[in-house]
Amino acid sequence: TKQLVREDIKSIINNTKGLSAIVVYDTDFNQLGSYKSANKASKELNIADTTIKRYAVSKQLYKNYYFRLKFDDEIAESKYLEEFMKC
Repeated sequence: TKQLVREDIKSIINNTKGLSAIVVYDTDFNQLGSYKSANKASKELNIADTTIKRYAVSKQLYKNYYFRLKFDDEIAESKYLEEFMKC
């Protein structure tokens, strides 16, 4: 099953043009930038777009950067707001 997940992630990385809007954070989760696609972020940060996609999907740290899909960011924010509203 882990192999299947890896293959799915590889497929996503290799078969998408821009994947999604990308948000970049530092290690303290301060937002450093927002880009319309991994390709745009790649050009600005001089990091391969496949690397940005891989780390955005895995949510792991890459050289003092966290890459997040904007969609994931919005889901996390809405979950947080939903919990906040319950208080």
